[in-house]
Amino acid sequence: MSEKLRRSIWTISSVMMKRNRQEILETSGIRYLLERKRITRMHMYVRPPEGEVLVTAPAGYPLHEIESFVSGKADWIRKHQAKMREKPLQNRLALRYETGETLYFWGKPYRLEVVSEEGRSRSRMEIYPAPSFGVSREDIARYRYLKDASSEPEDMEEGKVILTVPSGSSFEDRERAVKRKYREILEKEAGWVLDFWCRETGLSISSWHSR
Repeated sequence: MSEKLRRSIWTISSVMMKRNRQEILETSGIRYLLERKRITRMHMYVRPPEGEVLVTAPAGYPLHEIESFVSGKADWIRKHQAKMREKPLQNRLALRYETGETLYFWGKPYRLEVVSEEGRSRSRMEIYPAPSFGVSREDIARYRYLKDASSEPEDMEEGKVILTVPSGSSFEDRERAVKRKYREILEKEAGWVLDFWCRETGLSISSWHSR
């Protein structure tokens, strides 16, 4: 790794730590990771496969308010953690792309609904709300990770994915449709992010692709 690249990585890491202050806390028996960011509301996420809890809060929000927020959701958190942990780890990680499963786009949960449609020849996937990368071109140019709080699901409310497939579709058909959508979303954002870091590091790439 070149010295210029090391300095660049160190700079962005330092700025991110300042802007996204992190600490591990425990309230009402709930252990959670707290991230303070430049947002306007608190949000909570229970993440698979083990049910880790993430709380994001405005940078200057009082700790006692955050603790009260977590305490008020303690029963809800334990219920979701138990639901995740009741299945074997292999099953928690494996997807069948069936109604009721959860897909993640840029770290946000979306509940999957599969609709079988007679006469359809190709799968269609709709995502509500549209997944947001969370970092604008201007933000990344200033080494900032700013999220639009209005676009985040409050209190871990999941988004929704409607996957409409031809009648009789197989697991492989559904998997291809989902992965195609993931690639589409990734490629939409990856180009300009790669261009930015090439300029910052002085490195270059001849080509890139997603798999």
